[in-house]
Amino acid sequence: RPMRVTANDSDRRIDINNLNMWVTNYGSFAWDILTGNSGLVYPKGTTKTAVFASGLWLGATVDPGAEVRIALAEYSQEYGPGKMVGGTFDNPNRADYKVYKVIRFTGDPNDTAHVDRVSEYPEDPLVHHSWSEYMSGAVPYGAPWKTYRLPYADVVAPADTDSVSVPGPDVLGDQMLWCVYNDADGTLHVNNAGQTNPLGVEVQQTTFGFNRQGALGNTVFIKFRLINAGPDTLSNMFCSMWADPDLGGFTDDLVGCDTTLSLGYCYNATNDDQQYGGAPPAVGYDFFLGPVSRVTGDTLGLVSFNKYVNGTDPGSSDETYNYMQGLLPDGSELI
Repeated sequence: RPMRVTANDSDRRIDINNLNMWVTNYGSFAWDILTGNSGLVYPKGTTKTAVFASGLWLGATVDPGAEVRIALAEYSQEYGPGKMVGGTFDNPNRADYKVYKVIRFTGDPNDTAHVDRVSEYPEDPLVHHSWSEYMSGAVPYGAPWKTYRLPYADVVAPADTDSVSVPGPDVLGDQMLWCVYNDADGTLHVNNAGQTNPLGVEVQQTTFGFNRQGALGNTVFIKFRLINAGPDTLSNMFCSMWADPDLGGFTDDLVGCDTTLSLGYCYNATNDDQQYGGAPPAVGYDFFLGPVSRVTGDTLGLVSFNKYVNGTDPGSSDETYNYMQGLLPDGSELI
């Protein structure tokens, strides 16, 4: 089990539909880091898994000298929980810096309460946090919220009104998880594929899903808000989704991309999988809305796609940055 600071939250899962996916507050997702097992279960309630691990990779250059800087979440994470304050990382052990889990308000007062689940692994022991936990612990650090108009109970309603304004989470989808983390702690930059000076980027991550039939029932959405909160100007920025997609059995997987859909995907080579049998699913990462520049307003889709197998993992920040650009590790073009 990897070493981790006490505030690293590895218990939360988004589990509103057919998927059961681990989410953390340090850049890693779809990996059950506590046990070292696969972290995207499909279908939920089974032992079948479609992704072993995944995480956010960021790369940029800093002048002078176009110094390459990397922040990544792989099998070790170069992010730590929490916001950045004064150009550096805040105390990662602050109790507020956890993964908050809330659901869409349906009118049931129970939707606003803290609800625990009485069950065994691998179910999330938490059904959802309360509104008060979210408003006091998440909102001060950037989590989305809005005002609800809720009816008074008859016994306490003033004579001149029958409702009251109540602040609560602004929930995307039917279930939403929110957390904040950053890469500003240089002591965390120890992954062989990174090991650079920090970028100084704060990440506010919103993970959400819908309790629906069809495609939405098999989809998890992740929204990243990236803030350059450090002292340096970052140029030539790349934002990448890294994945180890063990689709059932891990010995027969192939990958590809569809540039017209901004989609990277993994599928089974033999149509006879060790876990899924004769009808294995495929799994994909789709940039529905890619990075948006607040300066120019430009929106990017899929600009590069790359793969590597065991033994060709990036062994330096330069190799990682080349992979992120769709190049070979030495910087030459991939044909």
